[in-house]
Amino acid sequence: MLRTKTGGRSRATYYYREQKYAEAFLYIREAYKCAQYCAGAHQYLLVNQYVELAAKNDSWREFTQGIHWATYLGIETRWLRKKPPTDENLKFAFEVFKKAVYSV
Repeated sequence: MLRTKTGGRSRATYYYREQKYAEAFLYIREAYKCAQYCAGAHQYLLVNQYVELAAKNDSWREFTQGIHWATYLGIETRWLRKKPPTDENLKFAFEVFKKAVYSV
């Protein structure tokens, strides 16, 4: 069982730094679900890490859901920023997120 309420994002960050993206995605997914309706506009880092790890794990559905949630909240996501979430822009961002590595 994942213990996301007490450090899911921290554990995701640990596995991300170890380049264990599948494990990181398990923790960031739970942290995202827990914070989704209560963190409001303070979700920038969480949402960006969530969509990046969704891409790295080839999860198009969760990637686009994260992008649409960020758009709904008015949160900019890396590689899209103010661009509309068209299929072309989403596919481009998805491919870049698969390869890009950020310091977290």
